[in-house]
Amino acid sequence: MGGKHLVFNLTQALIDPGDEVVIPVPYWVTYQDVVHYAGGKCLFAETGEETGFALTAATIEPHLTSRTKMVIVNSPCNPSGAVMDLGEFEKLFKLTSARGIYLMTDECYSHFLYDSEPFSVAALPGAKESVLVAGTLSKTYAMTGGASAMAWCPRPS
Repeated sequence: MGGKHLVFNLTQALIDPGDEVVIPVPYWVTYQDVVHYAGGKCLFAETGEETGFALTAATIEPHLTSRTKMVIVNSPCNPSGAVMDLGEFEKLFKLTSARGIYLMTDECYSHFLYDSEPFSVAALPGAKESVLVAGTLSKTYAMTGGASAMAWCPRPS
């Protein structure tokens, strides 16, 4: 099992037909496919080159509805390389958790930082209830092509 399979499994387990998933643009192509496979609907939050593809909680918030079940964030982002600001990551966590929305953070490139330390939003107080962490050891330890993944999921209620 690799990171892609892990994202697939988490999405299939949590998304029901008609559920909405917010995905920042640009995004890793697999996200849309696995949401559609689960019967979910993708809502895309645009970021732009003029801001370095910076993702903020304010970018995501207008896309949240009563049908939103999950937000998927990849930081550093594949394909843009943008790294989400830690303060914005915390704001996004507070926004999603207050509304009972899962925040899936794809951290497969979390160690590919050159001017800061790796950070996981799952380290924030209260994150165990709604944050899903997906990562892959193969990227972290420069072993791409290997089938190794790691996950952390909240305990079912």
